[in-house]
Amino acid sequence: TPLEPLDTDVLLGRGSAHSVHRGNVSLQHYISLNLEKYQDGTRQERQLLIHKMLHELRKHGLRFLKLEGNNWYEVDTRTQYSKVRHAFRYQTNLARTGNRPIVPRTMAAPMQQPETDYSLDKALVRD
Repeated sequence: TPLEPLDTDVLLGRGSAHSVHRGNVSLQHYISLNLEKYQDGTRQERQLLIHKMLHELRKHGLRFLKLEGNNWYEVDTRTQYSKVRHAFRYQTNLARTGNRPIVPRTMAAPMQQPETDYSLDKALVRD
């Protein structure tokens, strides 16, 4: 069934329209809050971290959507895992080279205190 993207959804695809979407900004911020834990972890610890993060994202109603034709569809768990893993690798490479990700300041406002071990509430971009 086709879906209508919400502000909290992570939109898969290329281009600035996706990268500045609120859900995508929240995901990138969430990744940056857990980057050190990811970098210091073993392969198994990294996998577990990603699975726990996906569980928290879903618990907070975030969906990973992909545009097919003119309709948005939620992607499967494997694709979601791949998206988060890629985001970690991307930010790891940025940190290694000394570059910073481009995140619109207006969308990366400070969040309230985290309720989880993974600081998801801190990462969620709210009005």
